[in-house]
Amino acid sequence: MTDVRDDNYHALLSPSSAHTWLECEQSIALGLSEPNDSSEFADEGTDAHTLAADCLVNGDNAADYIGRKLPKGHEVDADMAEYVQTYVDLVRNKVKAYEAAGYEVQLEVEQRVPIGHITGEEGAEGTSDAIIIATKGDEALIEVIDLKYGRGVQVDVVENPQTKLYGLGSIEKFGLLADFDEVNLTISQPRVSETPREWTTNVADLEHWAAAAAIPAAEIAMGHVRRVEYARKSGSDDGKFHLDLFKPGEKQCRFCRGRAVCPGLAKLTQDTIAAQFEDMTVPTLHPKVEALTPDDLARIFPALDVIDLWRKAVFAKIEQLNFAGHTVAGTKVVKSRKGNRKWSSAEEAEAVLKAMRLKHDEMYDYELASPTRVEKVLKENPRKWKKASALVTQSEGNNTVVPESDPRPAVLIEKVADQFETLADENDDLV
Repeated sequence: MTDVRDDNYHALLSPSSAHTWLECEQSIALGLSEPNDSSEFADEGTDAHTLAADCLVNGDNAADYIGRKLPKGHEVDADMAEYVQTYVDLVRNKVKAYEAAGYEVQLEVEQRVPIGHITGEEGAEGTSDAIIIATKGDEALIEVIDLKYGRGVQVDVVENPQTKLYGLGSIEKFGLLADFDEVNLTISQPRVSETPREWTTNVADLEHWAAAAAIPAAEIAMGHVRRVEYARKSGSDDGKFHLDLFKPGEKQCRFCRGRAVCPGLAKLTQDTIAAQFEDMTVPTLHPKVEALTPDDLARIFPALDVIDLWRKAVFAKIEQLNFAGHTVAGTKVVKSRKGNRKWSSAEEAEAVLKAMRLKHDEMYDYELASPTRVEKVLKENPRKWKKASALVTQSEGNNTVVPESDPRPAVLIEKVADQFETLADENDDLV
Protein backbone atom coordinates (compact mmCIF):
# COMPACT_ATOMS: atom_id res chain seq x y z
CA MET A 1 0.00 0.00 0.00
CA THR A 2 1.14 3.51 -0.74
CA ASP A 3 0.01 6.56 1.21
CA VAL A 4 0.64 9.72 -0.79
CA ARG A 5 -0.77 12.92 0.73
CA ASP A 6 0.04 16.56 0.15
CA ASP A 7 -2.41 19.28 1.11
CA ASN A 8 -0.54 22.05 -0.71
CA TYR A 9 -1.75 21.30 -4.24
CA HIS A 10 -5.23 21.48 -5.73
CA ALA A 11 -6.13 21.41 -9.41
CA LEU A 12 -8.35 24.19 -10.75
CA LEU A 13 -10.50 21.68 -12.61
CA SER A 14 -10.48 19.10 -9.85
CA PRO A 15 -12.64 15.97 -9.72
CA SER A 16 -14.35 17.32 -6.57
CA SER A 17 -15.50 20.41 -8.51
CA ALA A 18 -16.44 18.46 -11.65
CA HIS A 19 -20.17 19.13 -11.24
CA THR A 20 -19.34 22.85 -11.31
CA TRP A 21 -17.03 23.17 -14.33
CA LEU A 22 -18.82 20.51 -16.41
CA GLU A 23 -22.15 22.30 -16.15
CA CYS A 24 -20.99 25.94 -16.00
CA GLU A 25 -17.69 26.52 -17.81
CA GLN A 26 -17.26 30.14 -16.64
CA SER A 27 -17.55 29.19 -12.96
CA ILE A 28 -13.88 28.39 -12.32
CA ALA A 29 -12.69 31.64 -13.89
CA LEU A 30 -15.29 33.58 -11.88
CA GLY A 31 -14.02 32.07 -8.64
CA LEU A 32 -10.35 32.88 -9.24
CA SER A 33 -10.57 36.14 -7.28
CA GLU A 34 -12.65 34.66 -4.48
CA PRO A 35 -11.05 33.22 -1.32
CA ASN A 36 -10.91 29.46 -1.20
CA ASP A 37 -11.93 29.41 2.44
CA SER A 38 -12.47 26.10 4.10
CA SER A 39 -15.54 25.45 6.26
CA GLU A 40 -16.09 23.59 9.49
CA PHE A 41 -17.78 20.81 7.51
CA ALA A 42 -14.93 20.59 4.99
CA ASP A 43 -12.34 20.47 7.77
CA GLU A 44 -14.29 17.75 9.53
CA GLY A 45 -14.41 15.77 6.28
CA THR A 46 -10.67 16.20 5.78
CA ASP A 47 -9.99 14.91 9.28
CA ALA A 48 -12.30 11.94 8.72
CA HIS A 49 -10.38 11.10 5.54
CA THR A 50 -7.09 11.34 7.44
CA LEU A 51 -8.39 8.94 10.08
CA ALA A 52 -9.66 6.52 7.42
CA ALA A 53 -6.32 6.57 5.58
CA ASP A 54 -4.33 6.00 8.78
CA CYS A 55 -6.51 2.99 9.62
CA LEU A 56 -6.09 1.42 6.19
CA VAL A 57 -2.36 2.10 5.98
CA ASN A 58 -1.52 1.05 9.54
CA GLY A 59 -4.01 -1.80 9.87
CA ASP A 60 -5.78 -0.13 12.80
CA ASN A 61 -9.42 0.29 13.69
CA ALA A 62 -10.88 3.79 14.02
CA ALA A 63 -11.74 3.22 17.70
CA ASP A 64 -8.00 2.93 18.39
CA TYR A 65 -7.73 6.67 17.67
CA ILE A 66 -10.52 7.92 19.97
CA GLY A 67 -9.27 11.00 21.81
CA ARG A 68 -6.58 11.79 19.23
CA LYS A 69 -6.45 15.28 17.70
CA LEU A 70 -6.45 15.31 13.88
CA PRO A 71 -4.64 17.85 11.65
CA LYS A 72 -7.67 20.10 11.09
CA GLY A 73 -8.39 20.28 14.80
CA HIS A 74 -11.12 17.68 15.28
CA GLU A 75 -10.79 15.11 18.03
CA VAL A 76 -11.77 11.55 17.18
CA ASP A 77 -14.89 10.68 19.17
CA ALA A 78 -17.04 7.56 19.22
CA ASP A 79 -19.34 8.82 16.47
CA MET A 80 -16.53 9.69 14.04
CA ALA A 81 -14.84 6.37 14.79
CA GLU A 82 -18.04 4.46 14.09
CA TYR A 83 -18.74 6.20 10.77
CA VAL A 84 -15.16 5.97 9.52
CA GLN A 85 -14.98 2.30 10.53
CA THR A 86 -17.95 1.62 8.23
CA TYR A 87 -15.85 2.84 5.29
CA VAL A 88 -12.68 1.06 6.49
CA ASP A 89 -14.58 -2.23 6.84
CA LEU A 90 -16.03 -1.77 3.35
CA VAL A 91 -12.56 -1.43 1.80
CA ARG A 92 -11.12 -4.33 3.79
CA ASN A 93 -14.08 -6.61 3.01
CA LYS A 94 -13.78 -5.85 -0.69
CA VAL A 95 -10.09 -6.75 -0.63
CA LYS A 96 -10.87 -10.01 1.19
CA ALA A 97 -13.66 -10.84 -1.27
CA TYR A 98 -11.37 -10.36 -4.27
CA GLU A 99 -8.69 -12.45 -2.62
CA ALA A 100 -11.19 -15.20 -1.79
CA ALA A 101 -12.20 -15.25 -5.46
CA GLY A 102 -8.61 -15.95 -6.45
CA TYR A 103 -7.54 -12.44 -7.46
CA GLU A 104 -4.17 -10.92 -6.73
CA VAL A 105 -5.02 -7.63 -5.04
CA GLN A 106 -3.21 -4.30 -4.76
CA LEU A 107 -4.70 -1.58 -2.52
CA GLU A 108 -3.73 2.06 -2.97
CA VAL A 109 -4.77 4.56 -0.27
CA GLU A 110 -5.11 8.35 -0.80
CA GLN A 111 -3.43 7.93 -4.15
CA ARG A 112 -2.78 10.84 -6.52
CA VAL A 113 -4.02 10.05 -10.02
CA PRO A 114 -3.44 12.18 -13.14
CA ILE A 115 -6.36 14.05 -14.73
CA GLY A 116 -4.44 16.62 -16.80
CA HIS A 117 -4.89 14.50 -19.94
CA ILE A 118 -8.62 15.19 -19.57
CA THR A 119 -8.74 18.71 -18.14
CA GLY A 120 -5.81 20.17 -20.07
CA GLU A 121 -4.31 21.56 -16.87
CA GLU A 122 -0.63 20.64 -16.81
CA GLY A 123 0.26 18.32 -13.95
CA ALA A 124 -3.30 18.24 -12.63
CA GLU A 125 -4.12 15.39 -10.29
CA GLY A 126 -6.94 14.23 -8.10
CA THR A 127 -6.67 12.24 -4.88
CA SER A 128 -8.62 8.99 -4.79
CA ASP A 129 -9.48 7.70 -1.33
CA ALA A 130 -8.98 4.02 -2.16
CA ILE A 131 -8.15 2.11 -5.34
CA ILE A 132 -8.29 -1.67 -5.60
CA ILE A 133 -6.50 -3.36 -8.50
CA ALA A 134 -7.50 -7.02 -8.87
CA THR A 135 -5.94 -9.38 -11.41
CA LYS A 136 -6.42 -13.09 -12.12
CA GLY A 137 -4.68 -14.44 -15.20
CA ASP A 138 -5.86 -12.36 -18.16
CA GLU A 139 -8.77 -10.93 -16.13
CA ALA A 140 -8.30 -7.55 -14.52
CA LEU A 141 -10.53 -4.97 -12.88
CA ILE A 142 -10.07 -1.75 -10.97
CA GLU A 143 -12.31 -0.36 -8.23
CA VAL A 144 -12.37 3.22 -7.01
CA ILE A 145 -13.93 3.82 -3.57
CA ASP A 146 -14.78 7.37 -2.52
CA LEU A 147 -15.56 8.32 1.10
CA LYS A 148 -18.16 11.06 1.57
CA TYR A 149 -18.34 12.19 5.19
CA GLY A 150 -21.16 14.71 4.72
CA ARG A 151 -24.54 14.04 6.27
CA GLY A 152 -26.67 16.44 4.22
CA VAL A 153 -27.10 15.45 0.57
CA GLN A 154 -27.02 11.81 -0.52
CA VAL A 155 -24.55 11.47 -3.37
CA ASP A 156 -25.44 9.12 -6.22
CA VAL A 157 -22.67 7.12 -7.86
CA VAL A 158 -24.28 6.39 -11.22
CA GLU A 159 -22.72 8.69 -13.86
CA ASN A 160 -21.09 10.68 -11.05
CA PRO A 161 -18.46 12.86 -12.77
CA GLN A 162 -16.11 12.97 -9.76
CA THR A 163 -15.82 9.20 -9.45
CA LYS A 164 -15.61 8.84 -13.25
CA LEU A 165 -12.61 11.20 -13.27
CA TYR A 166 -11.01 9.18 -10.46
CA GLY A 167 -11.65 6.06 -12.51
CA LEU A 168 -10.06 7.56 -15.62
CA GLY A 169 -7.11 8.84 -13.59
CA SER A 170 -6.61 5.42 -12.00
CA ILE A 171 -6.66 3.74 -15.41
CA GLU A 172 -4.10 6.26 -16.67
CA LYS A 173 -1.81 5.65 -13.68
CA PHE A 174 -2.11 1.88 -13.35
CA GLY A 175 -2.92 0.92 -16.94
CA LEU A 176 0.54 -0.56 -17.45
CA LEU A 177 -0.16 -3.12 -14.72
CA ALA A 178 -3.09 -4.71 -16.54
CA ASP A 179 -5.60 -4.34 -19.35
CA PHE A 180 -8.67 -3.63 -17.25
CA ASP A 181 -11.95 -5.26 -18.24
CA GLU A 182 -14.27 -3.28 -16.00
CA VAL A 183 -14.25 -0.36 -13.61
CA ASN A 184 -16.22 -0.47 -10.37
CA LEU A 185 -17.06 2.89 -8.81
CA THR A 186 -18.25 2.97 -5.19
CA ILE A 187 -19.35 5.79 -2.87
CA SER A 188 -19.44 5.23 0.88
CA GLN A 189 -21.46 7.87 2.78
CA PRO A 190 -21.76 6.30 6.23
CA ARG A 191 -23.51 9.23 7.93
CA VAL A 192 -26.35 8.93 5.42
CA SER A 193 -26.48 5.18 4.82
CA GLU A 194 -24.50 2.15 5.95
CA THR A 195 -25.03 0.65 2.50
CA PRO A 196 -22.56 1.91 -0.14
CA ARG A 197 -23.72 2.89 -3.61
CA GLU A 198 -21.96 1.01 -6.39
CA TRP A 199 -21.85 1.25 -10.17
CA THR A 200 -19.97 -0.88 -12.67
CA THR A 201 -18.87 0.48 -16.03
CA ASN A 202 -16.01 -0.19 -18.45
CA VAL A 203 -12.99 1.61 -19.82
CA ALA A 204 -14.51 2.25 -23.25
CA ASP A 205 -17.61 3.96 -21.83
CA LEU A 206 -15.53 6.14 -19.49
CA GLU A 207 -13.24 7.18 -22.34
CA HIS A 208 -16.25 7.97 -24.53
CA TRP A 209 -17.69 10.20 -21.78
CA ALA A 210 -14.34 11.95 -21.43
CA ALA A 211 -14.11 12.61 -25.17
CA ALA A 212 -17.73 13.69 -25.57
CA ALA A 213 -18.29 15.69 -22.37
CA ALA A 214 -15.37 16.18 -19.99
CA ILE A 215 -12.61 17.19 -22.40
CA PRO A 216 -14.72 19.73 -24.39
CA ALA A 217 -16.06 21.31 -21.16
CA ALA A 218 -12.57 21.47 -19.69
CA GLU A 219 -11.19 23.15 -22.82
CA ILE A 220 -13.86 25.87 -22.58
CA ALA A 221 -13.38 26.28 -18.82
CA MET A 222 -9.59 26.59 -19.12
CA GLY A 223 -10.08 29.03 -22.00
CA HIS A 224 -12.07 31.30 -19.68
CA VAL A 225 -9.40 30.93 -16.98
CA ARG A 226 -6.62 31.94 -19.36
CA ARG A 227 -8.69 34.86 -20.71
CA VAL A 228 -9.39 36.24 -17.22
CA GLU A 229 -5.83 35.75 -15.99
CA TYR A 230 -4.42 37.50 -19.09
CA ALA A 231 -6.88 40.39 -18.71
CA ARG A 232 -5.82 40.95 -15.11
CA LYS A 233 -2.15 40.96 -16.00
CA SER A 234 -2.56 43.19 -19.07
CA GLY A 235 -5.32 45.46 -17.75
CA SER A 236 -7.57 44.76 -20.74
CA ASP A 237 -11.38 44.54 -20.73
CA ASP A 238 -11.40 40.89 -21.83
CA GLY A 239 -11.83 39.70 -18.25
CA LYS A 240 -15.58 40.34 -18.26
CA PHE A 241 -18.03 37.46 -18.22
CA HIS A 242 -20.92 36.63 -20.55
CA LEU A 243 -24.20 36.62 -18.62
CA ASP A 244 -25.91 34.14 -20.94
CA LEU A 245 -23.09 31.61 -20.56
CA PHE A 246 -23.66 31.11 -16.85
CA LYS A 247 -25.70 27.98 -16.15
CA PRO A 248 -26.81 28.14 -12.51
CA GLY A 249 -28.20 25.04 -10.88
CA GLU A 250 -28.22 23.35 -7.48
CA LYS A 251 -25.39 20.86 -8.15
CA GLN A 252 -23.03 23.21 -9.95
CA CYS A 253 -23.57 26.16 -7.60
CA ARG A 254 -23.36 24.28 -4.29
CA PHE A 255 -19.56 24.33 -4.02
CA CYS A 256 -18.74 27.05 -6.55
CA ARG A 257 -16.30 29.60 -5.12
CA GLY A 258 -17.82 32.40 -7.20
CA ARG A 259 -21.50 31.91 -6.41
CA ALA A 260 -21.70 34.98 -4.13
CA VAL A 261 -20.64 37.27 -6.99
CA CYS A 262 -22.22 35.32 -9.85
CA PRO A 263 -24.41 37.49 -12.12
CA GLY A 264 -26.02 34.38 -13.60
CA LEU A 265 -27.22 33.17 -10.22
CA ALA A 266 -28.46 36.65 -9.35
CA LYS A 267 -30.36 36.79 -12.66
CA LEU A 268 -31.94 33.38 -12.03
CA THR A 269 -33.20 34.59 -8.66
CA GLN A 270 -34.51 37.83 -10.15
CA ASP A 271 -36.22 36.06 -13.05
CA THR A 272 -37.78 33.43 -10.80
CA ILE A 273 -39.30 36.07 -8.53
CA ALA A 274 -40.26 38.47 -11.31
CA ALA A 275 -42.02 35.75 -13.31
CA GLN A 276 -44.62 35.42 -10.56
CA PHE A 277 -45.38 39.14 -10.32
CA GLU A 278 -44.90 40.45 -13.84
CA ASP A 279 -48.57 41.55 -14.10
CA MET A 280 -48.54 43.48 -10.83
CA THR A 281 -48.53 47.29 -10.86
CA VAL A 282 -46.75 48.73 -7.86
CA PRO A 283 -47.74 50.78 -5.98
CA THR A 284 -51.47 50.15 -6.06
CA LEU A 285 -54.11 50.99 -3.50
CA HIS A 286 -56.24 47.88 -3.89
CA PRO A 287 -54.06 45.11 -5.32
CA LYS A 288 -56.01 42.27 -6.87
CA VAL A 289 -53.55 39.46 -7.20
CA GLU A 290 -54.33 35.78 -7.43
CA ALA A 291 -52.67 33.54 -4.87
CA LEU A 292 -49.94 31.33 -6.27
CA THR A 293 -51.40 28.14 -7.68
CA PRO A 294 -49.85 24.67 -7.33
CA ASP A 295 -48.61 25.08 -10.92
CA ASP A 296 -46.91 28.36 -9.95
CA LEU A 297 -45.27 26.67 -6.97
CA ALA A 298 -44.15 23.78 -9.16
CA ARG A 299 -42.32 26.23 -11.45
CA ILE A 300 -40.65 27.93 -8.48
CA PHE A 301 -39.69 24.77 -6.57
CA PRO A 302 -36.67 23.68 -8.69
CA ALA A 303 -35.03 27.07 -8.13
CA LEU A 304 -35.47 27.21 -4.33
CA ASP A 305 -32.26 25.37 -3.45
CA VAL A 306 -30.26 27.50 -5.88
CA ILE A 307 -31.78 30.72 -4.56
CA ASP A 308 -31.00 29.65 -0.99
CA LEU A 309 -27.41 28.86 -1.97
CA TRP A 310 -27.11 32.30 -3.49
CA ARG A 311 -28.62 33.99 -0.42
CA LYS A 312 -26.17 32.25 1.92
CA ALA A 313 -23.23 32.96 -0.37
CA VAL A 314 -24.08 36.67 -0.66
CA PHE A 315 -24.48 36.97 3.11
CA ALA A 316 -21.11 35.26 3.63
CA LYS A 317 -19.52 37.66 1.13
CA ILE A 318 -20.99 40.68 2.95
CA GLU A 319 -19.66 39.27 6.23
CA GLN A 320 -16.21 38.77 4.70
CA LEU A 321 -16.12 42.37 3.41
CA ASN A 322 -17.34 43.85 6.70
CA PHE A 323 -14.93 41.81 8.80
CA ALA A 324 -12.10 43.00 6.57
CA GLY A 325 -13.06 46.64 7.20
CA HIS A 326 -14.90 47.28 3.91
CA THR A 327 -18.33 48.32 5.18
CA VAL A 328 -21.21 47.39 2.89
CA ALA A 329 -23.84 50.14 2.82
CA GLY A 330 -26.87 49.32 4.95
CA THR A 331 -24.99 46.82 7.11
CA LYS A 332 -22.90 46.93 10.28
CA VAL A 333 -20.99 44.54 12.53
CA VAL A 334 -22.33 43.96 16.05
CA LYS A 335 -21.55 41.60 18.89
CA SER A 336 -23.69 38.46 18.96
CA ARG A 337 -25.32 37.09 22.09
CA LYS A 338 -22.85 35.96 24.74
CA GLY A 339 -22.06 32.27 24.82
CA ASN A 340 -23.06 29.85 27.56
CA ARG A 341 -21.26 30.17 30.89
CA LYS A 342 -18.68 27.51 31.72
CA TRP A 343 -15.97 26.89 34.30
CA SER A 344 -12.59 28.31 33.33
CA SER A 345 -11.06 25.24 35.01
CA ALA A 346 -13.29 22.27 35.80
CA GLU A 347 -10.67 20.85 38.18
CA GLU A 348 -10.37 24.05 40.22
CA ALA A 349 -14.15 24.52 40.31
CA GLU A 350 -14.60 20.94 41.48
CA ALA A 351 -12.11 21.50 44.32
CA VAL A 352 -13.81 24.74 45.41
CA LEU A 353 -17.28 23.21 45.39
CA LYS A 354 -16.09 20.18 47.37
CA ALA A 355 -14.60 22.56 49.95
CA MET A 356 -18.04 24.16 50.22
CA ARG A 357 -19.38 20.68 51.10
CA LEU A 358 -21.94 20.68 48.31
CA LYS A 359 -23.81 17.41 47.98
CA HIS A 360 -22.84 15.03 45.22
CA ASP A 361 -26.07 15.51 43.26
CA GLU A 362 -25.70 19.30 43.59
CA MET A 363 -22.28 19.20 41.92
CA TYR A 364 -22.76 16.68 39.14
CA ASP A 365 -25.23 16.04 36.33
CA TYR A 366 -25.87 12.46 35.22
CA GLU A 367 -27.77 10.99 32.30
CA LEU A 368 -28.23 7.48 30.97
CA ALA A 369 -25.83 6.52 28.18
CA SER A 370 -27.33 6.37 24.68
CA PRO A 371 -28.21 3.03 23.02
CA THR A 372 -25.36 3.60 20.54
CA ARG A 373 -22.80 3.90 23.34
CA VAL A 374 -24.21 0.94 25.30
CA GLU A 375 -24.19 -1.23 22.17
CA LYS A 376 -20.46 -0.57 21.78
CA VAL A 377 -19.87 -1.45 25.44
CA LEU A 378 -21.79 -4.72 25.03
CA LYS A 379 -20.48 -5.64 21.57
CA GLU A 380 -18.59 -8.60 23.05
CA ASN A 381 -21.73 -9.80 24.86
CA PRO A 382 -24.56 -10.10 22.31
CA ARG A 383 -26.84 -11.85 24.84
CA LYS A 384 -26.83 -8.82 27.15
CA TRP A 385 -27.23 -6.40 24.24
CA LYS A 386 -30.22 -8.37 22.94
CA LYS A 387 -31.91 -7.93 26.31
CA ALA A 388 -31.07 -4.21 26.47
CA SER A 389 -32.02 -3.55 22.84
CA ALA A 390 -35.57 -4.71 23.57
CA LEU A 391 -35.96 -1.39 25.41
CA VAL A 392 -34.72 0.73 22.50
CA THR A 393 -37.17 2.80 20.50
CA GLN A 394 -36.53 4.95 17.47
CA SER A 395 -38.85 7.60 16.10
CA GLU A 396 -39.87 7.50 12.47
CA GLY A 397 -38.43 10.11 10.14
CA ASN A 398 -40.57 13.18 9.50
CA ASN A 399 -42.15 13.80 6.13
CA THR A 400 -40.22 16.25 3.97
CA VAL A 401 -40.56 17.52 0.41
CA VAL A 402 -37.73 16.81 -2.06
CA PRO A 403 -37.32 16.90 -5.86
CA GLU A 404 -39.01 14.08 -7.75
CA SER A 405 -35.57 12.79 -8.79
CA ASP A 406 -34.71 11.88 -5.17
CA PRO A 407 -34.15 8.08 -4.95
CA ARG A 408 -36.20 7.62 -1.77
CA PRO A 409 -39.70 6.11 -2.22
CA ALA A 410 -42.60 8.56 -2.12
CA VAL A 411 -44.93 8.68 0.90
CA LEU A 412 -48.54 8.37 -0.18
CA ILE A 413 -50.60 11.03 1.57
CA GLU A 414 -54.36 11.23 1.21
CA LYS A 415 -55.75 14.66 0.40
CA VAL A 416 -57.35 16.37 3.39
CA ALA A 417 -60.51 16.99 1.38
CA ASP A 418 -60.80 13.27 0.58
CA GLN A 419 -60.52 12.45 4.28
CA PHE A 420 -63.46 14.73 5.05
CA GLU A 421 -65.45 13.15 2.22
CA THR A 422 -64.89 9.73 3.79
CA LEU A 423 -66.15 11.02 7.16
CA ALA A 424 -69.19 12.55 5.48
CA ASP A 425 -70.02 9.24 3.81
CA GLU A 426 -69.78 7.42 7.15
CA ASN A 427 -72.08 9.99 8.78
CA ASP A 428 -74.61 9.55 5.97
CA ASP A 429 -74.90 5.88 6.90
CA LEU A 430 -75.90 6.91 10.42
CA VAL A 431 -78.79 9.08 9.27
